[in-house]
Amino acid sequence: LTISECSNLVCWPTEELRCLDSLRLLYIMNCNNLEGKTSSAKEETLPLSLEALTISSCCSVVALPSNLGNLTKLKGLNVSWCNALKALPDGLCGLTSLRESQIWGCPTLKKLPQGLLERLSALKRVSIIDCPDLERRCREGGEYFHLVSPVPLKEIHH
Repeated sequence: LTISECSNLVCWPTEELRCLDSLRLLYIMNCNNLEGKTSSAKEETLPLSLEALTISSCCSVVALPSNLGNLTKLKGLNVSWCNALKALPDGLCGLTSLRESQIWGCPTLKKLPQGLLERLSALKRVSIIDCPDLERRCREGGEYFHLVSPVPLKEIHH
């Protein structure tokens, strides 16, 4: 399912996606007003069947869905060109099937959730590009270097 160029989308479309319990691929792109905050007191939840999630060019996103860590079937997570994203949600260590993660062009993203990389044993590829603070932490001598060094394929640069 691709959701693209929806200027009226401000929060995660969790109500609309709730009934799609077999959804495997979700792409949310170019939704410039999407902030990612909840529309109500309910927790935002994505379908647990998701295997790939891409959030790209959503320049107002400040938060990813809080249940992201419950997506145990998720194999690919790509977050790119989300200029306002400051942090990834806690609890991502539940992504036990995650094999590939790309984080590109998120200049305000400064750190990863505590203990995240140690718990992602299936991770085979990580790509961090144009995220200056995060890149610095993942390079040799940085506080995350010992965590990313075991990942077989890594691409970290500006």
